[in-house]
Amino acid sequence: MSLLRILLFFFLSSIAAPALAEHTPSFWQALDHAHYIEEGQKGPVVYVFFDPNCPYCHVLYGDLQKPITTGRLRVRFIPVAILFASSPGKAAAILQAKDPREALKENETHFSRSGGEPSGGIAAITPDAQAQRELRYNENLLEMAGSNGVPFMVYRDKNGQMGFVPGLPHKSDWPAILQTP
Repeated sequence: MSLLRILLFFFLSSIAAPALAEHTPSFWQALDHAHYIEEGQKGPVVYVFFDPNCPYCHVLYGDLQKPITTGRLRVRFIPVAILFASSPGKAAAILQAKDPREALKENETHFSRSGGEPSGGIAAITPDAQAQRELRYNENLLEMAGSNGVPFMVYRDKNGQMGFVPGLPHKSDWPAILQTP
């Protein structure tokens, strides 16, 4: 898949996002059953849909590390496999790892561009049946949210209202995400 297709996913997600505002309580509960990798011990919970090969997801992962390590956020990274042929194998390698958090970190630490295309840093594996089901569930949740692109963030603001951020958060999005005035 080309960089143009990645940019198209990013653009489409920005115009299609919060299609599910009237169903937010049940959607939030469904997110709780997603197959995710959690980082952080304290703070509000934020869900981030990501593809292991997504360059924007890679940037967001880096941006989230400070709020995670300072106890301001708990982030649940939800892998999907929508960008490249290697995405399912890399997502499965993260989900099926003995330590998925370390596998996610490996993917992001060794993220690069291979042949001009972005590439997550973890070696792809053949997804087993369980990983295939988990990825399908995660991808269905992303579709339910009205998005077909990543990154896609879902959070609750300080009033309990669900917020959606397609693509990279803008500076003005962070106070609501972090639940700060």
